[in-house]
Amino acid sequence: MFLRVAYTSDREPSWNDGSMVPTSKILGKNPSRDYDIKSYPTMLVTDAYGNEYFRFTAKPDAASLGKKIDAVAEQAKKTNEKLQKSLDAAKKSFESKDRAKALKGLLENFRTGVVGLDAQEASIKLYHEIIDAGRKELDAAVAEGGKDLQKRLKELKGIYKDTELNKDIDAAIKGAK
Repeated sequence: MFLRVAYTSDREPSWNDGSMVPTSKILGKNPSRDYDIKSYPTMLVTDAYGNEYFRFTAKPDAASLGKKIDAVAEQAKKTNEKLQKSLDAAKKSFESKDRAKALKGLLENFRTGVVGLDAQEASIKLYHEIIDAGRKELDAAVAEGGKDLQKRLKELKGIYKDTELNKDIDAAIKGAK
């Protein structure tokens, strides 16, 4: 499938809701910005999810373009395997009750910006499971209160650093003072 994306000079960063979960660049409001297109012509070779694997900044010949298109499936497979390795380590950490280490591995996957691949989708699912459990734990800690509340909130802050739950924990710490 070939898709023409209009170039726009808008270089403002895309709106961010605070979530670490990657979203598809091709579905964004400004794909030329999100793919960091700086020159014309630029041709990207992506998978069906919009994950970039190859980039041409000059018009490629048909043979070169064909080779890159043929290579996408193998590149996507390798990318998924790499994501799966990090996911497996995160699952192992989660099973051993080390949420901070599990989140670290999941966030490593998210930093790739890859979307749609099986291992990334499973990473997103586990991430939401951990964050949802953290929200419940935070709510329970705040509802319970007590003299150890500050200590408990700081422990949660350490576990959930670099996640969207961190701002909720900060608000709870501020409210508990």
